[in-house]
Amino acid sequence: MVRQFAFILVCFFLHSNVSAQVKKSYFGKYVGTIAGYEMSAGSSGRIQIGISAIEIQLSAKEIAVLIGTKTNKGTWTLISENKTNFVIEAKMDQSSASERLLIYKKGKKIVREGIRPQPDVMLKKKKS
Repeated sequence: MVRQFAFILVCFFLHSNVSAQVKKSYFGKYVGTIAGYEMSAGSSGRIQIGISAIEIQLSAKEIAVLIGTKTNKGTWTLISENKTNFVIEAKMDQSSASERLLIYKKGKKIVREGIRPQPDVMLKKKKS
């Protein structure tokens, strides 16, 4: 009985996850600025990192992240959806760490969770 319930619960979760989609209206270019931060340089002390422009181009299956002059491309998957936002995870081609993005349904904004020690950043959708 417990196994059957667990199986039904897993099927329900997988179905709801598969049926959720990010709407086409959320695709496009988002721009923002990563605040300056400090990071450890081992025995050399600490290094100050200045502010950097960031741009995220989101399409149906691909994502491109441009920070300064460096572009990193990859694919993304929808992790969850609720009334106010979508959470997606991006696997970048040139990085072993995945990126997590929170797409707000109102206001057309994305919050990119920074990869330590980089701070989180809010980007706004640029009108095409």
